[in-house]
Amino acid sequence: TCSINGLHVIDQRLELLSVNCGGQLKVWDLRAAGEGASQTLSLAAAAASCRLGLLCVDRHPQQPHAIATGSTDGRLCLWDLRMGVSPIISLLAGNNPGSLQDGGKRMKDPEYCPLWSVRFDPTHPDRLYTASESGCLWRWHMANSDWLSVDVQRRMNVTPLLPLSSSNDCSTPINCVDVVGDFVVCGSDDESLYIFHSSM
Repeated sequence: TCSINGLHVIDQRLELLSVNCGGQLKVWDLRAAGEGASQTLSLAAAAASCRLGLLCVDRHPQQPHAIATGSTDGRLCLWDLRMGVSPIISLLAGNNPGSLQDGGKRMKDPEYCPLWSVRFDPTHPDRLYTASESGCLWRWHMANSDWLSVDVQRRMNVTPLLPLSSSNDCSTPINCVDVVGDFVVCGSDDESLYIFHSSM
């Protein structure tokens, strides 16, 4: 058995997304109670030796088949529910701003930092926010909001919102992020709330 770490209810459909410590993304049809998941996708399908867990999940507001998840090793995974059993894109996203070089690959810090929260902006679907154990809050911007394109890394722009400057210590984990209207709100281990205007 695997602990369920994240849930997302799909609006206007009696379906639910869940992620677990076994690295699985599951789709549940609530009309078929007791029948198990209607679809199961897995990080293990992408790498035979993979034992990573998934911690959070969100669905694109305009493309219900496009799903974002965060993993225990700091990966932002993008899934297409219409095809395959594994993520179509996996980007290392849970480290310090120095790791933004070379398309998000880790350049300096070998430690893997969990990605605790992912959230699409419901009014600006070209934006996605991630919060990590490393203390970083990032805004991912995708031209044309095409999150599932094969050249996603080339067309993606990543902006660190936290830490506030490169001299700030990134040691206080950012545990959650949400988007409310024009504001991005996140919370940290030291009981701090940070509020940003989404146009920042």
